[in-house]
Amino acid sequence: MKVVLTALTALLLAPPDSLPGAELKVSGVFSQNAVLQRDKPVSVWGWAETGMTVTVEFAAQKRAAVADAGGRWQVLLDPLPASATAAVMTVSAPPVKPVSISGIVVGDVILCAGRSGLTQRGKDEDAAADPPSAPVRVFMMGEGSATEPQRDAKGRWIPAASDSVKSVSALAYHVGRQLAAERKVPVGVICVTGTYTIESWMSRETLTATPEAKPVLDYYQSAAWKNRTVGTYEQRLAAWLEMQRKLPLNPPPKPRPDDVDMLPKQEPSGIWNACLAPLVPAALSGIVWDAGEDWGSQSRAFQHGQLLPVMIASWRSAFGDAELPVAVVETRPHRYAVPFGLDGRLAAELREAQRAAANKAKARIVTTIDLEADPTAREVAPRIVNVLQGRGRSGPVLAGSQTQGDKVILRFTETRGGLQATGGELRGFAIAWSLFRWVWADARIEGDTVVLSAPGLSKPDGVRYAYEDLPSRGATLTDAEGAPSAPFRTDTHLSVTELNLDPDAKVLRYTPRADLGIEDPRLPRVLIIGDSISGHYLPGVRSRMQGQANVIGESSMIKGTWASMEPRFYRTDTATKGDDLKRFLAERGPFDIVHFNIGIHMFAGAQPGDEHPYAEKLRQVVATIREAGAVCLFANSTGTVADNIIPRSPRYLTNCRAFNAAAEAVMKELNVPVTDIHGLIQPRIKELISADLIHTNKEADEMIADLIAKRLTETLATMKR
Repeated sequence: MKVVLTALTALLLAPPDSLPGAELKVSGVFSQNAVLQRDKPVSVWGWAETGMTVTVEFAAQKRAAVADAGGRWQVLLDPLPASATAAVMTVSAPPVKPVSISGIVVGDVILCAGRSGLTQRGKDEDAAADPPSAPVRVFMMGEGSATEPQRDAKGRWIPAASDSVKSVSALAYHVGRQLAAERKVPVGVICVTGTYTIESWMSRETLTATPEAKPVLDYYQSAAWKNRTVGTYEQRLAAWLEMQRKLPLNPPPKPRPDDVDMLPKQEPSGIWNACLAPLVPAALSGIVWDAGEDWGSQSRAFQHGQLLPVMIASWRSAFGDAELPVAVVETRPHRYAVPFGLDGRLAAELREAQRAAANKAKARIVTTIDLEADPTAREVAPRIVNVLQGRGRSGPVLAGSQTQGDKVILRFTETRGGLQATGGELRGFAIAWSLFRWVWADARIEGDTVVLSAPGLSKPDGVRYAYEDLPSRGATLTDAEGAPSAPFRTDTHLSVTELNLDPDAKVLRYTPRADLGIEDPRLPRVLIIGDSISGHYLPGVRSRMQGQANVIGESSMIKGTWASMEPRFYRTDTATKGDDLKRFLAERGPFDIVHFNIGIHMFAGAQPGDEHPYAEKLRQVVATIREAGAVCLFANSTGTVADNIIPRSPRYLTNCRAFNAAAEAVMKELNVPVTDIHGLIQPRIKELISADLIHTNKEADEMIADLIAKRLTETLATMKR
């Protein structure tokens, strides 16, 4: 009786796969049409009943292993030569029915991981392509996240053929095809896509052992993170606001009343647990890391660069090859969307971090900066293959710079036959005019040097090349063989994402040389200041005035978040406080025109008569702008709907009209033209106001931009006369 009870207890406590009659299982990465890595020992694993002896037979080899207490078994095959002839692998464990896996070939296996270019599926034109010269298979892992390492790889091997190309990653397809063509062996590409935070791609053990990851782990343990989905909407909103103040992570989207959780699955080790752990210890010949075209990576560029070499080292260790080639795809050229439409530099910072990390990890960068915006998989894949083939090399590398009078001389190595400019015109260089101003440089090649200058600039101070999300004037410097130079900068200021890592540090009011657009030194300069509504219409004005004027906003970084208009001169009492505005105009000037609107923040809580001191302070603002030598233009304030009750200001609309009338009277007296954005928006206010009932929607932003651009064009024409 005791023996029976003991056996029954063991049966009840045993894991499911150890129950009598349990099926013999082989990891999904060894499913039908799999590709095994050539010339390396190959681990094959799966699960069976605990203590069961499992035998694997393949290519005249026969290896056996015993399933451990967890049911896992693993054998190691000797290195195999490449073979495009499909073979069968047999896995047996009597008395369980054996498993036969057909269609297996031996060649090279590549892991493509990330998100940026991997989610795009094959194009129609690819379906008509010639068959690959050797078998190409793609193993598409499902996207997901898990709190604990998962056991099995969920996916299937898909032969890259005309009838399947649309179901696999276009980048994986093109990389596989070209590698197969060059190496003349079968190629298998394991494609893993997932959420964007780099910590989700690293094991918990790796993160715990990495000092740079401690702030990340602390963040995810914070009350703000843990309480993000519980309680009332007000409580969740309060938790979100607390997260906004927590660095280093970029916070999740603002919650809405009808959403319980809008957060992406970005917890540490989530993708590792779900998608990568089940692949270990597969034999590989190379890794492609393609991530970065997302706000999460770019807003944390410096931290991404800290963790990337650690991630690469941990992957090499997990897959058993400390020298495993790794290709890091540089963030692609694109005009990335950031709050308020600021012309950001975060992608440039991420490229800088990627390059430094790749150098540290002895990985290779796949340069993309010279390509047109949003390059296709067909364009990027050959560059990845060049790296995996050992041909990946940089173009001209900056060796040093020297200032000589009004010029900067840049010296380069790795010029391979001399420096050249794609299309014959050297573009993409910016030169620092001052701490707060960058201008496009005139550039010419002299031997292995590039000589830079700019009209009117007497003391250049720093150079940047292609240091933009999308280089607006291109990036054309190459060697004689056409290899492009990577982006670089000679200034040593901390990057924005490095400055904002410490939540207790004082964020600089001006983030020097980090967030400034590049100007054409031959065009007049227009400054737009005001409030958040100014930030809404600034991008539209800038685009409409392209080629006519440099349109500049009071841009800065606030608590780790991009904003094009910091609320600094949004009230007359702050704009007239001390010499703040005067100093600002002197530091960032000279300006030809200053277009400003100050008023909307003055209305909330205003009492009858408050518009009079407001108007008097506007006199001081106009005087300060004119003292700086600029033409002054004023815009009145947009209103709101008549029946809207704004907290602390039930007379909001009445106040708006009173303050606008007082301001317009002052501007008429001082001969300052008024841009009537109130009159433009008010007739359709219910259609054009945003959900917060104060700001304007996109249509209104474009309407205001049209009106202001028209005013600026007319004013510039008058000034020319």
